[in-house]
Amino acid sequence: MLFTHKSYQTPEKSIINIWKKQDIFAIVFCCIVGIILSILPHLVVFFKLGTFEYLADGDDVLYLAITKAPYYGEWLLRDPFTRPSDSIPTLYSWLQFVPIAKLASWLGVPLILVPIVWRILGGAFFSLSLYILFRLLFQNTKRSTFWAFICTIICLCDGGFIGRSFLENFINVKSVIHNGVLPNAIGNAVLPQYRIVTPLLNLPFLLLLSCLFLPVVRRNWQTALVGGILLGSCIHLYFFYWTAAFIGLTLYGLIYLFLGWRGIISRERCFHELWFVGLILLGGLIIGLPQITSNSVIFSKPEFKPILERMSRGAKLLLDDPFRRNYIVNIWTWMHLIVGAIAIFYFRHFSLVIISLMTFSSYLLLNSAIVTGLEFENYHWSYVNRPFGEILLLGSLVLIFQEKKILDKVIKFIVIAILITGVWGRTYEALHATEPVQYTKTLEELKPLRSSLSQIDKNSIIAGSFEANVASLFTKGGQLFQFNQTSHSSVISDTTVLERHALNAWLLGYTLNEYKNIDIEQNFTVGHAYLKPIKWQPESIRKVRIDIFESILSGKRQEELLTKYSPNYLLLSSENKPVRGGKWIIVSSSKKWVLWTKI
Repeated sequence: MLFTHKSYQTPEKSIINIWKKQDIFAIVFCCIVGIILSILPHLVVFFKLGTFEYLADGDDVLYLAITKAPYYGEWLLRDPFTRPSDSIPTLYSWLQFVPIAKLASWLGVPLILVPIVWRILGGAFFSLSLYILFRLLFQNTKRSTFWAFICTIICLCDGGFIGRSFLENFINVKSVIHNGVLPNAIGNAVLPQYRIVTPLLNLPFLLLLSCLFLPVVRRNWQTALVGGILLGSCIHLYFFYWTAAFIGLTLYGLIYLFLGWRGIISRERCFHELWFVGLILLGGLIIGLPQITSNSVIFSKPEFKPILERMSRGAKLLLDDPFRRNYIVNIWTWMHLIVGAIAIFYFRHFSLVIISLMTFSSYLLLNSAIVTGLEFENYHWSYVNRPFGEILLLGSLVLIFQEKKILDKVIKFIVIAILITGVWGRTYEALHATEPVQYTKTLEELKPLRSSLSQIDKNSIIAGSFEANVASLFTKGGQLFQFNQTSHSSVISDTTVLERHALNAWLLGYTLNEYKNIDIEQNFTVGHAYLKPIKWQPESIRKVRIDIFESILSGKRQEELLTKYSPNYLLLSSENKPVRGGKWIIVSSSKKWVLWTKI
């Protein structure tokens, strides 16, 4: 009969009692590997330059900018590029940033080194949650500790954990050998599971939530309470995680409802499982209600509608738009689900059901635009789809072939190869990928200015080119235009975005012809331009901002926009001097950069 496999018997012992002493050593080793891989770029830069400062990409810069307000004493998040008096909210989660910002501030960790705190905590938590999941999944195997350890190490080292399982590391090696470059120039592409803050700091909550639906875990109110807290945390942390979890757990409940209705399992068993799922869903929604309410308020306000359209938060797709079906063909997910289905239905390893449902639910949400016609940057559901797909693949292979000697030999080779290539790739990336190299260079060039930058208060605004993104991290203040997050993530009006861009360029000394030619290819919106309203098509944007620039250049709007945005600091190359916006004096300088302030 279905679900009579020993893996679905009610556990008689607690999770703590069934674990062995070897588990402690395995957990410690996995956490060490996870932490080292997470902070490896910082270590590489330290051995090269003597500093632990490392910015992987523009997301690191954005997240540090968001962290500034709580780090310097505030308890609420706000847009990091505007003044506190502007009262501009941010769409990012309070739980993602405030607690760790407060911890780092209390420990005296400089803001620029907060990414190390993120990566140490994330590396340890991520490793622990993976091990717990695999250990419970393999509880009824002969060598549960060994297999949990092996699979955890693979997931920690495999770039295919969010990509092509077991192949991504070797594709990176091949690309460097043949082309001399990595396939992707950003600093978290080799092992994307270490991208901060998502998925590194957020995914563990979803992994642990899935653990509670494995057969060896007791279904009681205490476990349901933990599940509610974990689901509630997912809601507060990341929209794409909690929606995938909600759909996955709903499907799990419907399966049990069907089994009970057909008499395949007892009514008592059916009721008990449905009670457990329902309690977790209800508890999670109650805990996550403040975040859901906050998001609903922002998404429902008419003044935010055009802003959200600019950000691709709910872009409408036409019925015949091919982008609706963009994620249907997903060969790797299909492979993961097919292997999982064979393990579940043929080999009767029903403990894989919840992992399959998480993989499947996120695949459905990836393709939700087919039904809803809405694009929310749906590719972010890959942060659920691919990790759970690889966990499903590993779990299936181990449970099916655990007693075959060939598996021991093959998997040991895979572990060693993936570990070596993962460490190599993470090291190479820190030294040679375009974005990390650029940010490391900028950090070094700005060192002589840091003391002066730290004196800039939270009501001040700094203007400048791309390098001002980094310089602003050493201040408490905002930024006139952050390339490119002012247009991508700031909840400010479309007109404000373009005014800030034009005013920033004017202060930098651009002529009209120079301004017409810069950023022609710059996408002021997130996602595909053709999904946007006409006013946010590239040519429309270019026309409007050139008109604004001309009005500033002619003197018609100089005073208005200078008063409105109040830029009082300016970062310029040492080869240039400010000639617009008032009288400026030098605050500090280096060989490459000069910081000016308005008098």
